[in-house]
Amino acid sequence: MTLSKARMIADDFIAEFSPLCKRIEVAGSTRREKPDDIKDVEIVIIPEASKLIDLGGLITSYGGKFPSKYTSFWYNGRAKIDLFTTTPECWGCIYLIRTGSADFSKAIVTRAKRKDLAFLQGRLWGGGDMQALDTPEEADVFKALGLAYIEPPKRIDSKSIAMAAGEFMKV
Repeated sequence: MTLSKARMIADDFIAEFSPLCKRIEVAGSTRREKPDDIKDVEIVIIPEASKLIDLGGLITSYGGKFPSKYTSFWYNGRAKIDLFTTTPECWGCIYLIRTGSADFSKAIVTRAKRKDLAFLQGRLWGGGDMQALDTPEEADVFKALGLAYIEPPKRIDSKSIAMAAGEFMKV
């Protein structure tokens, strides 16, 4: 699908689901502004604790599973939704990884390993005693990895990360 169609579907989904969420954002190809050939609309949410029953009912009404960290379903017959449920503590890591691209996310995980950090249980862990780092926002994850913030449309692959780290490759 085109970016404009994906945005329209994401906007409709967010309008319907936002009353049941503390936070809800579009991720994936739509957030990266891929112009076309978008396969699905990825959404990341933090549920509102007092509205879990209503949220679960809405998700299952579309054929999704709840509770679940990940579920996929067709939204109003218009597009496949990949829905990722997380917590405030995990938001930065989950939102970063779910925005992608796949090559970019793999390179981010590799970067973490090189810095003796690890992505585990939706968090970034590090230090001598492997403690969960405080990364509630994407910018916090980039900072922990020693990277300048990379705008979603520029999240392509390891070259994007090298540029953000100031590691310019020789050609």
